[in-house]
Amino acid sequence: MISPRLLGIGLLLGAAPALAAPSAPAPGHCPAHVDVRDIMTVSQYDRAGLDKLSKAQITALNAWLSDYIHGLCTQPSKAKSAGAAPPGGNAGARAKAKASAAAAAAAFGKPKPSPTANKSRIESHIAGEFHGWTGDTVFRLTNGQVWKQAGPGYFQTDLKRPRVVIKKLLIGYVLKVDGYGKEVFVRRIH
Repeated sequence: MISPRLLGIGLLLGAAPALAAPSAPAPGHCPAHVDVRDIMTVSQYDRAGLDKLSKAQITALNAWLSDYIHGLCTQPSKAKSAGAAPPGGNAGARAKAKASAAAAAAAFGKPKPSPTANKSRIESHIAGEFHGWTGDTVFRLTNGQVWKQAGPGYFQTDLKRPRVVIKKLLIGYVLKVDGYGKEVFVRRIH
């Protein structure tokens, strides 16, 4: 029997050739860092079993994916040829991406994002006890950010310091409580 993790990674790798299609970024316009969680929706990510990966495994997968896409952008004819191996050793791009990650997280969700705020998701914990949301809930995160419920909805629970993911969508931001599959639209207030 194939484990959900291997199946999810297999599905992701099976989709990798689609990244080499003509819609791939032109040379010189490659993203410095790619996060698989930004490519997939939350439900796709969960269905693929990638939510079961450790933080180190996600980091390793994202590093490989970033190197692979960078190789597609900089050497499209080589990467498309049969048997081409994914590029490796792009430590400079990874180091640069890690250096700007803290600044991007600090600017995430602010009305006027700085030019370096290109991060499309953050992970944190809700400070203290969490009882869900009721329509006008304020979410205080352990990273210092404060978000407020911006969409309708009701969710009741009793958790201590739950892990949350806030993801940027085209129409706003959505907060998801890890392990519950519950989501609500939010806006950053501090």
